[in-house]
Amino acid sequence: MIPGLTNKPRLNWLGIIRLGEKRKNAQGVEYPAKLDHFNFVDAPAVRERFGDNARTLSPILLPANPKPNGGGTWDFSSFWQTSRSAYGRGTGLFCRCADGETASRVNKGILDKDIKNRKKGEPADPQGWAYLQEKKLEVEVGEFFDMPCPGIECPYWKAEMCKNLAVLSVILPTVQGFGVWTIRTSSFNSIRNVESFLQNFANALGGTVAGIPLVLNLIPHQGQVEGRAVTVYVLEMVCPWNMQQLAGLRRRALDAGGAVVAGLLPAPAEEVVPDDLYPHAGADLDAAVGGTPEPPVDPNEALREELRALGKSIGYTEGQMENQIRRADPDHLDDLKQELESVLATRTEQNVKHAAAAGWQAAPPAATPAAAARPRQGTLPVREQTEHPEDLVAELPAGDVEPPQPVAMGDDYPLIDF
Repeated sequence: MIPGLTNKPRLNWLGIIRLGEKRKNAQGVEYPAKLDHFNFVDAPAVRERFGDNARTLSPILLPANPKPNGGGTWDFSSFWQTSRSAYGRGTGLFCRCADGETASRVNKGILDKDIKNRKKGEPADPQGWAYLQEKKLEVEVGEFFDMPCPGIECPYWKAEMCKNLAVLSVILPTVQGFGVWTIRTSSFNSIRNVESFLQNFANALGGTVAGIPLVLNLIPHQGQVEGRAVTVYVLEMVCPWNMQQLAGLRRRALDAGGAVVAGLLPAPAEEVVPDDLYPHAGADLDAAVGGTPEPPVDPNEALREELRALGKSIGYTEGQMENQIRRADPDHLDDLKQELESVLATRTEQNVKHAAAAGWQAAPPAATPAAAARPRQGTLPVREQTEHPEDLVAELPAGDVEPPQPVAMGDDYPLIDF
């Protein structure tokens, strides 16, 4: 055992489920748009299970039990993180305050070019720079430092570059993959709904909440924006059980050693810019601190597209292929490509043999168009003629190289049947 390393198992992070999307106005400027359904653009495995316009995820499992704070409240930070956070599209995470008092901010250094309202040679972040000078702190450019959070008086908050942000990590037991999916929201009502439910639910069950099937909905909420009524969709977490059933589920969870997954903590979600939640997809903050307005280009994106195409040819679902790409070493994606090409070649060879054994015949080249149109003697009339039997791969059984299929949840699930 390695203390602090091997004695702290955690669940894999599988991906992001979005609540909005990026759109462009007539001038081509990006802006965040809210949706009335979950957006699975980054979660193809979830889309395969729930479809394109789902407003309900059921069942979901909370991946860990909370810690008591005292005073009847609970700490859910292992799977429900709330903060004030500022992101830029190219800058990434710029500033975050998770306790209401201390903010972790990136030292942006000195401007190397003129930007709006400031000149080259001035601090990129005047507020943060002033704090560093006052406290005589030496922090490398690009490194984080701690400073008191200015709260609602912060210029970034006033400009809506900093927002309330909550990240929920859940298990979707009927979706392929063992790990957690994250959902991010900046909605006041969504954050309040989820926080209230979690606190009340934990109080009712004495903190034993992991592994109990719940439901997550997007529901319509009436609000006002600039004096006019609008309908937005907010998160709502629901318990589908009565108190008697909950008592039984809690007892079974305790008998199972604290629920199926209570001993495992979710892996930290990758620091992906929530560009579907911030003004102009985070470009406003980039402009304010002299950051790069566009995120860095992924040099492996073209190779990833090749891998997705190979996976589709083999018969992998989108979710299966994304999981393989995510698990692969980014510096050795060529190895995965060679492996997939080998599987495809083996599968093609086997299916050509299946075709020959089943009586398929390759059509000889036709001498004339008219001859090509006439039925040929001695061939199977019910089967399409082809000069390339390997094209029939998708129609024939794959033998031993069939990709794995999702395992159905059934009576053997140790906590409850879904």
